[in-house]
Amino acid sequence: LILTHEAGPWVLMANAAFTRLRYEREEDEHANHSHLRRYSAGATYAVAEGWRLAGELGYRTNAAKEDPFLPGRHGSYGMLGAIWSFAKDDDLALGVRRAASSGEHDWAFIAGVTFRW
Repeated sequence: LILTHEAGPWVLMANAAFTRLRYEREEDEHANHSHLRRYSAGATYAVAEGWRLAGELGYRTNAAKEDPFLPGRHGSYGMLGAIWSFAKDDDLALGVRRAASSGEHDWAFIAGVTFRW
């Protein structure tokens, strides 16, 4: 489920997802959660022609019950970034993501390109 609302220079977004996993092996079923959820909310703000600042807060459940790399039942994070629209249908985004719980990597630096047609 994705909701988006545009209000002047602001764009507000909310996302929710649910996944049900079916495991063939019984040991996989005991080691993992079968119902996963993801939620996030964010906003962008147009600061100048072709430039937007972006922020997002998110939460997700972990599949593995005992994941040594991302411990805990869930992960939460905050993200900040900037988006440059260098053409009408093309964007370049750079950002940083910080963990708010032990179920996420501490820091992540993010880069992305969007081409719309």
